[in-house]
Amino acid sequence: MSIDRPDREIPSAPAPVLEETPPAIDKGVICTAVRLCQLGWSLIPLHRETKVACVRWSEYQHRRPKVNEVGRWLVVQFPGCNYGIITGAVSGIVVVEADDEAAVRVLHEKFPPTPLRQRTRKGEHGVYRHPGVPVGNRVRCSVRGTEYAIDVRGDGGYVVGPGSVHATGHVYAEVEPWTEQALSRTPVFDPAWFDPKPDAARRRHSSAMVRLPGRDPGDHAVSLDGRLRKARYWLETGRHGEPIPGTRQGQNASGRCYWVACKLVRGFALTPEEALPLFAEWGEREDQLDEYGGCFPWSEGELHHKLADADRGEDRDGRPRGYMLAFVHPPVDPDRLKEFVFASRL
Repeated sequence: MSIDRPDREIPSAPAPVLEETPPAIDKGVICTAVRLCQLGWSLIPLHRETKVACVRWSEYQHRRPKVNEVGRWLVVQFPGCNYGIITGAVSGIVVVEADDEAAVRVLHEKFPPTPLRQRTRKGEHGVYRHPGVPVGNRVRCSVRGTEYAIDVRGDGGYVVGPGSVHATGHVYAEVEPWTEQALSRTPVFDPAWFDPKPDAARRRHSSAMVRLPGRDPGDHAVSLDGRLRKARYWLETGRHGEPIPGTRQGQNASGRCYWVACKLVRGFALTPEEALPLFAEWGEREDQLDEYGGCFPWSEGELHHKLADADRGEDRDGRPRGYMLAFVHPPVDPDRLKEFVFASRL
């Protein structure tokens, strides 16, 4: 005899968990990065389809990562990521960026031809050998009295490397392979190619060392490297231990951006050129939003204008340049502490 049972809902099987497919690794990009490492250039990983560094890259302004270190970044830690080339003395190169047709025309007609060229989304990069003297980063450079969309990446800067992908899908590409033979035919960069900065004479705070305001002038000097470390630490922890937030278009984005620029230039006694790489990292973060909630990255030109405006102005509370240096204390680097202890025992 069968027993009728009330109908019961049969539980459905749990939906299978779909694992996220890891980004595809482009072997061509890895081979290109290895080739550039072998040229003696310092490389860093960048987040996929962005110019934002995946690591703290100040270390690699002074030492070049080994080939296996770069390979581990591109294959294991950040698969499918972009990569950047640190410019300046550490790599022995200076890069001139031409960001529109007029700038590219000037690059071809008024500068020595270089075999190390790269097509970018807006124009072209020209790579030159470092002259052996400090070369600062500049934007919107003037040539023979006319300003162009030409930027210079020297000491303390970096550019996106060949094979990397822009958010629009554009692939940065070498015009001809960047080889040791091509590098030997590359001209040396000459700062005299560009007009001098109009405000160079008034940069009293651009020296290598800055004194803490209100302290004995014979003590408490802060080097440029120290100012940059303090500024980076403030950007990462300055809001109650959390990063300084990005902006949202339509909610005083311009004013908040200018406030950050004032902190970097006046608070940490940085020139606009010194502060621009840090400011650009902040300006391309994911929490920069437009009025629809989409990505709203600040361009380097816009950020440089904010820094220049902050540099020309005066603090409304009358505080001297460098007033933030006494209040921001990043953690001690263990490696630097070891070097200090060792030196103190000699």
